[in-house]
Amino acid sequence: MKRFLIIILLLGVLLSACSQTGNDPESVTKLEETSLLPEEENIDSLAARQLVSDGLPAKDFGGDRFLIATQTRMIDDVYVENLTGDVIIDTVYARNMAIEDRFNVKFSSIDGIYTQLNSMLEKAVLANDDFCDLFFGQAYYTCGIAMKDLLLNWYLVPHINFAQPWWARSSVDDLTYNNKAFIVIGDFSLSAMYATYCMYYDKVVAEDYGITDMYGTVSEGKWTIDKLSELTKDVYRDLNGDGVKDIGDYYGFATDPWSNISAYLYAFDNPVMSKDSAGVPRLAVKTDKINSIVDKLRDLCYENAGSYFDMSYKGAHGYAEGLSQDMFQKGSVLFANGYLQMSVSHFRNVENEYGIIPYPKWNEAQPNYHSNADGFHGILALPKNAVDLDKIGVITEALCAESWKSVLPKYYDVALKVKGARDEESIAMIDLIMDGRVFDFGYFYDNDRGMAGVLVQMIQNRNTGFETYYAANEGKVMAHYNSVLEIFEKGDS
Repeated sequence: MKRFLIIILLLGVLLSACSQTGNDPESVTKLEETSLLPEEENIDSLAARQLVSDGLPAKDFGGDRFLIATQTRMIDDVYVENLTGDVIIDTVYARNMAIEDRFNVKFSSIDGIYTQLNSMLEKAVLANDDFCDLFFGQAYYTCGIAMKDLLLNWYLVPHINFAQPWWARSSVDDLTYNNKAFIVIGDFSLSAMYATYCMYYDKVVAEDYGITDMYGTVSEGKWTIDKLSELTKDVYRDLNGDGVKDIGDYYGFATDPWSNISAYLYAFDNPVMSKDSAGVPRLAVKTDKINSIVDKLRDLCYENAGSYFDMSYKGAHGYAEGLSQDMFQKGSVLFANGYLQMSVSHFRNVENEYGIIPYPKWNEAQPNYHSNADGFHGILALPKNAVDLDKIGVITEALCAESWKSVLPKYYDVALKVKGARDEESIAMIDLIMDGRVFDFGYFYDNDRGMAGVLVQMIQNRNTGFETYYAANEGKVMAHYNSVLEIFEKGDS
């Protein structure tokens, strides 16, 4: 422990000293190459995190407001007016108060659904009005604003240090191009953690079917799509006795037909876009294995005798959402796709003990488990006409740093791990899932015109003709992504 604390203290000194280079992309790369974060140590305790300096200078902003525009559904991540007794909300309140006192600012917020916020930001920038200091938008659609050249490049903002541990590594690496990033993901966005996809399984029923060591299967690298099919193909019980396979029966596997299908692209290490040798994001979804991916997922959803996949299921919002969540909550499925938040929001009263594991890999040769976060989570962006970049940089860095130090541990270690996860091994699985998060350029800049939904299209329509689909759509998809790259290649931002 003493050695660990010394390493953390040295880390804090080094990162603090490097904070003057801040958001220079080359300095971020150099910092990463020095391996400042000890690979063999797990920086997870609240006490250790407190020792890491954010490197920010002493500033007094004279009581200025700091206005954050946010989605209503995420307001509690951003701005809390009073203590409520809820451990997470109260920690957010304490974080904000500490930053207000330290820098003499006053937080305020404006909220709405993401379409309203996007429209408000667009109108404000075009009219050169002061809309907000920080835009906390919806991940999947905020990039549409960037494509209109309305967002500021984060690498122009002083005091932002992407080498710090409170910035998601993949979001820095994969969403930066030509020394520009218009959206970033830091630990101020709790939703980017709790929206991360995972898989739940019923430990009690698993024992009944002779499945006794799922965590061992995962740890040994043997948790694959073939293994999922193997373990679930014979799991079916006609609970309602009507002789028909329907929602009233018990199944081995269930999934929604939407974004959690898209998540298999990342689970199988087959992103929509990846950077070429020159660092340019290129369309990469068409791989040697993509046809097999489509085939295996189609078979898992439709041909596997133990699977339930129902396009007609109507969830709480009136469309086919929440099938796997609802089935797992009522105890009628063994394995179910989901995201981490469900362990707190929906599964707290699930009767049987359950486990949390990552999405399966494509095969055992694939080195790591991967996942992505559903596009509803929040990202950080700035209006292009933002003025006081010094204040914005200091306060945004402080918000992410203090969230990493205090809010995230409360959510991750208390609310999720203790209240949600049912056993110590599931806690290790959550760490594994978080370590494998992927933030794909092609997903974030899809804007319903790219290839992020290709698996959804294929599986929903029982379509195995990927080559035909790709040939029919490649031209317009390439044109779309090229238009995105042009925004990054402009010389004025």
